[in-house]
Amino acid sequence: PHRLDRRRDLMRALDGWQQRVEGDGTVAHDTAYQRAFSVVTSAEAKRAFKVEEEPLALRERYGMHEWGQSCLMGRRLIESGVRYVQVNWSARGWDQITKKDDLFTRSTFDSHFGHFPWLRRQLPRLDQGLAALLGDMADRGLFKKTLVIIMSEFGRANGVNADGGREHWPKAQTILMAGAGLAGGRSVGATDEGGAEVVSGMFGPQELLNSVYYLCGLDVPVTLRQAGIVRDSSEGIPGLI
Repeated sequence: PHRLDRRRDLMRALDGWQQRVEGDGTVAHDTAYQRAFSVVTSAEAKRAFKVEEEPLALRERYGMHEWGQSCLMGRRLIESGVRYVQVNWSARGWDQITKKDDLFTRSTFDSHFGHFPWLRRQLPRLDQGLAALLGDMADRGLFKKTLVIIMSEFGRANGVNADGGREHWPKAQTILMAGAGLAGGRSVGATDEGGAEVVSGMFGPQELLNSVYYLCGLDVPVTLRQAGIVRDSSEGIPGLI
């Protein structure tokens, strides 16, 4: 709580400066932030973090590990009225990992070494938590009105390095999208057999943003197009919706 209060104080100090140098747009900006704080600090949101209130069988369905319980917390937040939830796989970054670490104590997907034993541990947890999340949301009537996106910064190289790892690969990656009325069981776009080069349907962050805005019922503002943040297509990734 004290960290949140410090952030709020810092934001107020910055907003005070903004009000002296900016126009009426600052009022709308402040209103949005105040609404966000009211959601985060509401009794419903606070209770959503208490995953121990869930039946043990359901918690075990998600998986009694960080990812599974985080997915369960995400569902509870959506159910309590939070409109946007980001569930991180782990807070541990690459800078906290050394080659001396036990492969099975790592928490990220940044597999520059020991790629295959690493994923044999990670992927079952990912599958368990995600499957439970989607099924649980469907059971509660949340799935059709909630967009779920599973993604990372980039893909992994299709070649293996000398340390048995895979390096960063910005040319191609896979993103999973579900819910929000999307038809399941489909793939949009394709790479070559090795997953290295896009051979059809090259889409980027702009098309992804357009898709999210469209599914939210928003008309992408002209100013965002002019700034080059999103493309002209208001429906996002062709063939997705």
